[in-house]
Amino acid sequence: MKQTKKRSLIDYLFKCKDGKYVYFQFPNLPLMIAILAYGLSLVIFAKPYNGILNIIFTASIIVWSILEIFWGVNLFRRIFGALILGFVLFGLIMG
Repeated sequence: MKQTKKRSLIDYLFKCKDGKYVYFQFPNLPLMIAILAYGLSLVIFAKPYNGILNIIFTASIIVWSILEIFWGVNLFRRIFGALILGFVLFGLIMG
C-alpha cells in the first residue's frame, strides 16, 4: 500500500515547483523601480516631479503584482501579489 505524505500549510504556501522553500527572493525590476520611485517621492516635494514619481510607483507596483499573480514562485507570492493589486486598485478607485 502506497503512503501519501500530507502537505502542511507551510509546504503548500512556501514550496516552489522544485520542492525548495522560498522565503525571500531578490526584487525584480518593477519592484526595484517602485521602491526607488517611492523613496524619491519622500524627498522630492516639487509638484510635477512628485506626481510623476507617484505615477511611476503605482504603475510599477501594478506590473509587479501582475507578474507575481501569474508567475510567482509559490502560492504565498501569488496571493501577496493579488492582495497588493487589490489594495492599489481600491486606492485608485476610491481616490
